[in-house]
Amino acid sequence: MRVTQHLQDTMGLTITGPDRFLISGHSYPSDTGPSHLGLVASDDGGNTWNPVGLSGQADFHALSAAGATIYGFDSLAAAVMRSDDGGQRWQQGASLAMTDLDVNPETPMHVVSATPTEVQESHDGGMTFTAVTPQPPHPLALLDHVPYTGSSDRDPVLAGVDAAGGVWAMGPAGWQPAGTVPGTLAAFTVIAPDRYLAATEAEVFGSEDAGRSWNLLAQINR
Repeated sequence: MRVTQHLQDTMGLTITGPDRFLISGHSYPSDTGPSHLGLVASDDGGNTWNPVGLSGQADFHALSAAGATIYGFDSLAAAVMRSDDGGQRWQQGASLAMTDLDVNPETPMHVVSATPTEVQESHDGGMTFTAVTPQPPHPLALLDHVPYTGSSDRDPVLAGVDAAGGVWAMGPAGWQPAGTVPGTLAAFTVIAPDRYLAATEAEVFGSEDAGRSWNLLAQINR
């Protein structure tokens, strides 16, 4: 279901509350504002949008947030950016190629990134990154933290999808394979320990068994 009549070339998106969306990308040629959106927010589920910070200065191709801490991968600087005040002020972190990033919801200074060759992590707010040990058998294109439930039998802490659609989850036993998502993925998120969502350019899929099987949920109408 389309939720807004306003058009923009959205490159990064994260949802931080029931109706609060954060996006970045490019404006349409017909718009009078800057071509690079910086960080833009909606507090009504995407109906209306307001600039937050770095308007005209940043183009975030990945966004992730934990409370007031927001991370973005700025394609203009090819670097990680972090804000600790909801997007008003930013500092530039490490420069590296990446396809996705995700902040640890329990520890905002810990952020994980998917690069073309490996998964990397930072424990200092994105200033420096090192390779995750162990590595998944295939580089991940998209990743997300698995929500913590407090259950003693909870194993995975991180899940992701490789370029071929293969789903992987990392826990005490290392990276374990699950199923395969059909199509070329554009987005992936984990909303509960066993509930995953994934989207291509035309379809949205859901899994209720931690990625082992997938069902078509919706067609995307443009």
